[in-house]
Amino acid sequence: MTQLNVGTVSLTNGSAVATFAGTDLVAAGVVVGAWLQLLGEISPLQVASVDSATQATLSTPYIGVTGAGKDFTLSWYFSSVYGFPLPQAGDINAAGHIARAIEEIDAQLGPRVDIVLGVVGDAEAARDKAQEWAENAEDTPVETGPDQFSAKHHALKAEASADTAEGHKDAAGGSATVAGDAAQSASDDADQTALDRIASAASAGTASDAATAAQTARDKSQQWADEAEDIEVESGKFSSLHHAAKAAASASSAAALVAGLGNVVEFRGELDASAGNYPASPDTGDMWRVTVAGTISGTDYAVGDVIFWDVDSWEKLGASGGGSGVSSVVFAERSASLTLTANVWTKVTGYTEHLDTESIFDPSTGRATPTEAGWYFVFAGGGIRGTANAFTGFAIYKNGAQYGSPDGDYLPLTAILYPSPHSLV
Repeated sequence: MTQLNVGTVSLTNGSAVATFAGTDLVAAGVVVGAWLQLLGEISPLQVASVDSATQATLSTPYIGVTGAGKDFTLSWYFSSVYGFPLPQAGDINAAGHIARAIEEIDAQLGPRVDIVLGVVGDAEAARDKAQEWAENAEDTPVETGPDQFSAKHHALKAEASADTAEGHKDAAGGSATVAGDAAQSASDDADQTALDRIASAASAGTASDAATAAQTARDKSQQWADEAEDIEVESGKFSSLHHAAKAAASASSAAALVAGLGNVVEFRGELDASAGNYPASPDTGDMWRVTVAGTISGTDYAVGDVIFWDVDSWEKLGASGGGSGVSSVVFAERSASLTLTANVWTKVTGYTEHLDTESIFDPSTGRATPTEAGWYFVFAGGGIRGTANAFTGFAIYKNGAQYGSPDGDYLPLTAILYPSPHSLV
């Protein structure tokens, strides 16, 4: 961080005015938001305004002991979007600056990470429910209530009903054969004696009964095959058509749930907020970057703000509350392994690019070429497998020169997720 510790400062208990001696705040470039750390005191004080070369106003009144000639350190060097402190090699009280940076990052990103986890959890639950609707075992309900069974259950029931219908069809055919045989027997006996004619009459009665049975079996077979959905053929039993319809409905429910999992995160492009309208028909996780400022439904949007659709409402991240906004967002990773040579810095190339809103990153070379002047927050991480007790680390290069690797041994980088409830997860 940029720091100033030349001169002394005078402070009065209950007053927010800080008077400096032996230094020039304006010439040193002290900015609003800088942190004033007094020697021997724990809590830093933040600068609300630089009033002159020797005076600044603090964001809160001083609560310590009134006194002059206090030794101090002023520190300022922050990220462009959220004002996170950016520690550098050689900083005074570097541990304190790193702790404050982590606290502010946690305050900004904690709620968003909770939303991400919630959405991912909902997606996993929907996926599991879809699996149940598709494949739960026969007679095992998916949910409480009538006919809450899986597609597999109804398919098996439909198959069983079809087998039953086929059996009744065979029975009907057998009864018809019996009726024909009995009728033929009655005809052959027509010319015999009266006693034989009595027997013939009895045989004719048998033929009539068999024909009636054949008709009844045929009708029952038709019911088992074609009875309407939810109409019982027998107590608690339904037709093949009923179970086929239930199977189709369960399969449709499963397909709809699976289809709903397909759009967790997607960058949609740029948004002109001056038109006063949100994008139409968004899906959960869809996000846009504002390129023209404006107001939509009472919410002000600045250039660089990022908006996204979070299940049932619009959410906003960006510069409207201060800062310059998000000028570009890049997310890339290398999944393949990389062989390292001892005592030599090896450049990482061959990335897979997932997001590059301004097309500033070349994944083949691992080099980003910004198109706008300003501060850029760069972060990296990786896994190392190698010889035990060997020092291995990361370094970031700017314009071909190593930048930001303390002591040259290793770089303790913290990976900060881009603050959206769905992206980069």
